[in-house]
Amino acid sequence: MSNLINCHQKEKENIASFRKRFEERAKALQALLGDDFLDKFTEKSQEYDLLGSNAERLQHKKESWERFMANGFLYISDRAKYQSRIDGMTAQYTLKHLDFKQRCTFPTTLENAADVLNQHKHDNRKKNSNEGNSNGQGKQNKSNNNQNDGAQFLQQQT
Repeated sequence: MSNLINCHQKEKENIASFRKRFEERAKALQALLGDDFLDKFTEKSQEYDLLGSNAERLQHKKESWERFMANGFLYISDRAKYQSRIDGMTAQYTLKHLDFKQRCTFPTTLENAADVLNQHKHDNRKKNSNEGNSNGQGKQNKSNNNQNDGAQFLQQQT
């Protein structure tokens, strides 16, 4: 299990190669745990309770592994690139005034999860967080500029 969870996307790794590496580890885990290891968990989910027929419930159990892989793939993807997209899906899910099916916007297959990440413009969080501190002064320059702007404003008024 830890082999799959610790399979994080590398900084310059594209989605296709990361997906392939992730799938290999996921298949090894599934071979160890068996096809039905998520069944008990699935039976306690809200979505399972909303299903009416036994056929629908059985299909939902079969799809649970794919959902598990899709969510795991998003979870261990490079957050510096995709955090805003994941935050958007999480925010949609937490809207209690919507019906459960309307709130659940997370991808249900690994293919969909890879497509979601491929279509997302990278956040470049590391680059943005270092820009303000590149000269070693960061916020100090901003506060000095604000003080100078205030002094200039006072000089213009007199």
